Amino acid sequence: MTAEEKSEQLKASREKLEHEIYVTEKKAKACEDEEKFLISTIKQYNRKTRTHRLCNRGAMLEQYLQKPDYLSDEQVAEFLKIVFHKADVQEILRKLLNEAHPENPCL
Repeated sequence: MTAEEKSEQLKASREKLEHEIYVTEKKAKACEDEEKFLISTIKQYNRKTRTHRLCNRGAMLEQYLQKPDYLSDEQVAEFLKIVFHKADVQEILRKLLNEAHPENPCL
């Protein structure tokens, strides 16, 4: 094999390797983009789930308040603070949490 043939062969090998690098980098970029998309989708799902939960629980609270539209946010917060600081309410809450997650009991 002549020096020129070796040179051509090395050039072809180099081009092939450069192409493989290019293809691999494109695949890596596509994977990174997919990861960003999936993380974004999870965050969006978590936000929607939380918003749904907050709306449902707010509706549940209003169901038990007398004339909730007459009360300010501060008044409702003060009412909840008083109610949830009672020992019997704390005990009920603790029992409910332990039933919901026995693997992680509340003291």
